[in-house]
Amino acid sequence: MNQLLEDVLLVGKSEAGKIQFNSTHLDLISFCLQLAEETQRAQVAIILLIVLFEVMIAMLI
Repeated sequence: MNQLLEDVLLVGKSEAGKIQFNSTHLDLISFCLQLAEETQRAQVAIILLIVLFEVMIAMLI
């Protein structure tokens, strides 16, 4: 919820022209590898939640 509010504030600042662009060096390969790893972890977490939910449902039946 907090992130959503921060995003709304960022959009407001952007529309008002109050955001400065500060360029920086980005190691694109490292960034993409990190993004892929985080996505994989999130997918595993979702699968675990689904399995847990199915087990709980099976216990109720």
